[in-house]
Amino acid sequence: MDYFGKMGFQNPELSNPADYFMSIMSIESIQKRDVDPNDTAAVVSSVIEVQDKYNARIKQFDKSYQDSEMKNDPNEQYPGIKEITNSDLSSRVQVSWLY
Repeated sequence: MDYFGKMGFQNPELSNPADYFMSIMSIESIQKRDVDPNDTAAVVSSVIEVQDKYNARIKQFDKSYQDSEMKNDPNEQYPGIKEITNSDLSSRVQVSWLY
């Protein structure tokens, strides 16, 4: 929630975070509803505008992830989990498959 909040997408109070995050990643969340369906030019313009906003949002999500410590720092990806070293592997107790 903090990650998306820093990008300007704060989860609304008393809402399911998973539902909110799925909605902000869908094009339906930014569609205009006040366009006259009989005005073809307005409909086409609206579709183009919505698609441009959606593409910009997805690029923002991608850039934020590419630049984040979550992607670039393994300790940030899995906080509290230490990396397995060769000494960890050699000190394991081996048991037979029958055991």
